[in-house]
Amino acid sequence: GSDASIDSFSSQTVAFYFVVDALTSVRMFLNKGTNTAPKWAVRLLSTGLVVWARFWNTVVVRWQADTTTVATGTIYHVVITYSDSAATNDPVIVINGVTQSLTQLDVDGTAPVDSDAAETLRMGTQSDNSQDLDGRVLALCYDNTLWDAAAKNRHRWWGCAPGGPST
Repeated sequence: GSDASIDSFSSQTVAFYFVVDALTSVRMFLNKGTNTAPKWAVRLLSTGLVVWARFWNTVVVRWQADTTTVATGTIYHVVITYSDSAATNDPVIVINGVTQSLTQLDVDGTAPVDSDAAETLRMGTQSDNSQDLDGRVLALCYDNTLWDAAAKNRHRWWGCAPGGPST
């Protein structure tokens, strides 16, 4: 499982750079949980679209970022902010500084949100080693706050979290 310092955030920001070498089937960027019950996840579809997923009372709710289609061999920066304060909340997904239009792929879940306490944080794979990412994830930040535009830009241009150097 994970350290308690990264468990059960009610507000969260996930930020990282990535590059993919191939777009085949669904691939995993990040996952907190197991392959049968991830508590939250960032996935890449074979179509090149990024998806954020969050479990609410064992029901997965997924949002697809529709504005940017990922191509192989290109470095991208993504920031996802999400608040668990209501099952009807939508994430904010920003790719290369562009806020994405979203398609919600599932109906809203119902409270409570599934806890991710003691679940392992995985990069590039599921707990059963499926959905392996054919590429790289770089400069990951996982924070228990909702970053504003300045914090998102600081990570994009300087690779650091809020409060870090900006020059």
